[in-house]
Amino acid sequence: MTIISLLYFIGSLLSGFILIKQIAQFNRLFRLLVGPGFGLIFTTLVNLLIGLLIGFSVLSIILALAITVTVAGFAFLRNRVVSPRKSKIGLKTYLQLLPYHFSSHWPLVIILIIIGVISGYVFFFKVLTPAPSGLLTGGGGLYADTAMHAAFTSALVEQGLPPTNPLFAGKLLVYPFLVNFFSASLVKLGMNLRFAFILPQLVYLVGFITLFYAVGIKIIQTRHAEFISASSKLQTPSRIHFGILKQSMKQVQGMVQYDKEQTRNANWTIFFALLIFFFGWGLGWTQFVIQGVQTGDWKIAKEYTNNLPGYQMHNVLTGIIYPARSLLPGLLIGLLILYLLFEMSSTKSVNKYQIVTIAITLATLPLWHTHTFLFMFVAVGVWLLFDPALAGENFSISNFFKVTSLRQLADRRVKMIAVIFSLTALLFIPIFLYFKQQVSTTTFFKLIPGWTKDGQSNLLLFWLRNTGLVIPLAAFGFWKLQRNIRIWFVPSILMFVIANLVQFQPWDWDNIKLFSWVFLFFALLAGYGLTKLTSGIYSSSVVEKFPVIFRKIVLIIFAVPILFSLTASGFLSIALNLAQEYTIYDKNGIAVAEWIKEHTAPSDVFLIDPWPNHPVSGLSGRSVYIGYPGQLWVHGLDYYKREQQVKDILAGKTEVLAQTEVPINYIVTTSNLKVKLMHTPRLAVLYENSGFSVFQVK
Repeated sequence: MTIISLLYFIGSLLSGFILIKQIAQFNRLFRLLVGPGFGLIFTTLVNLLIGLLIGFSVLSIILALAITVTVAGFAFLRNRVVSPRKSKIGLKTYLQLLPYHFSSHWPLVIILIIIGVISGYVFFFKVLTPAPSGLLTGGGGLYADTAMHAAFTSALVEQGLPPTNPLFAGKLLVYPFLVNFFSASLVKLGMNLRFAFILPQLVYLVGFITLFYAVGIKIIQTRHAEFISASSKLQTPSRIHFGILKQSMKQVQGMVQYDKEQTRNANWTIFFALLIFFFGWGLGWTQFVIQGVQTGDWKIAKEYTNNLPGYQMHNVLTGIIYPARSLLPGLLIGLLILYLLFEMSSTKSVNKYQIVTIAITLATLPLWHTHTFLFMFVAVGVWLLFDPALAGENFSISNFFKVTSLRQLADRRVKMIAVIFSLTALLFIPIFLYFKQQVSTTTFFKLIPGWTKDGQSNLLLFWLRNTGLVIPLAAFGFWKLQRNIRIWFVPSILMFVIANLVQFQPWDWDNIKLFSWVFLFFALLAGYGLTKLTSGIYSSSVVEKFPVIFRKIVLIIFAVPILFSLTASGFLSIALNLAQEYTIYDKNGIAVAEWIKEHTAPSDVFLIDPWPNHPVSGLSGRSVYIGYPGQLWVHGLDYYKREQQVKDILAGKTEVLAQTEVPINYIVTTSNLKVKLMHTPRLAVLYENSGFSVFQVK
């Protein structure tokens, strides 16, 4: 790790801390937690633009940072000049107030600690961790996905922009590559691949959890804000006498009590929602209990949220967030868009910086996480068109179309809608054309009801098995929500229906990335539903007669089993993930990759055994003729012809080399299989160790 790579990383974080103030009304604590993630995203987009213009190099990376820091500097100076001077809280005073912040936002603090400790352990000890045998990784999706992302990142470092597909030589990389592009920038500046993977993910994770909390609090407490607003508009009498003063005091006391109750309910709602989202899904834990009771063996030996008959909804941490690196920045961007839209709705004001941010982040989302783009495109359309701020308590879809004048159109912010979608479309067109070269309606879009085969037999039973009480609780929470707040959850309901009918990629299971967004909102609704149930029991006429301690015991007896049923499977999945450990690249593989980087050109094409964790594709930054088929099929690539050619060549039929789609420069095979290629005149051994042999194709 070099100083310049650390400066680039820290400069991006600090710039985001400054820039986030321009677009969102966060307090200093939230800016400190969300801003750094926004800084990584902003710097990456600037770096991409500069890299496409002048080429991806150390110079372009430094220039991108310089531009980012300059923009942040202007924003900082503008705040000092434009904003009225206010008395600022000193650092000492702010530190003294931290316990208050922690007590006010205790769900955020607790979840940050729990998920931070678990995720920190996974990232630092299960992702390319050095060991005597080589580099280690965790099990499950971490094994194959880490190798794939290592290949994409190494290829960006060595081959630059536009990104080529290191697993399918001769083709551009049509994949959300920006998360790996930032890591590639760190590697190019001297940081090792391991830390270039870990550090950004931790920043994105903290920002996402904070935004989850902030969005949830903002939505759940909306009714409280309206209550205060209505109460403040009470007419003040010209003469105050004792009776009126007494009545006013009762109103104030009622408002304070309401404030405390709403804050308490909102905090418990978000706490339950975060637990459900991170530690769901499903009733697979019942299989673990049955197995333990029947055999006496309580060892966690398999995945209980996935890979069981009838179970598909993998825990979000172990199944998607840890392996699929691109999801975390996607979650951060998606929730930031939601937060900005909700802020504009609640304040009934339009901020040009917010509009530009929404448009740019939405348009570039396919380069971060494609499924997040699909969800947010639908969601933003629904939120903008049917914003509850336009119709208040009497909101309905039919009311939206009751437009009688051009002024009414303006009042309903159609101009803002037009600006956002026009700017988004303008930026999205080149990205769409880039992706269109690979996407086809036959491989990516299919009408298949029921998501997977397990869901096609009995959809209701399938979702009960895979999510437990989440959907019933979410339905109850949705019913209890104030009417004009429900619209913010409509896109998740709509996408739940769509994702159960339409397959958006070659592998049907990959719809789980859409369901992860769906159940993020469902978790929030379920948390609200559970809070409403518990608060209803606590204040019911039957329980209210008893002492407070008894009422709390009743709540615990009611809530804990429900929460356990919603999260037990996720805990089992995480425990299994923490225990698994495999060597992804051994010493011989690392050595051959280093030799290739030093003695071959970045444009050279290699023919290898198509393993998911081959060191040539993963670590050398070179493209291979064909990589692991499982990583090609899910991206819609037609690899069958190349697969057969590779089998023939490695079997000794080297005449097939003249028939390949792109010229092969080198062949790398295991040392125990090299005998089939040793006596071929066209091939010459240039390097070998006890694990691998490198042949040059003459």
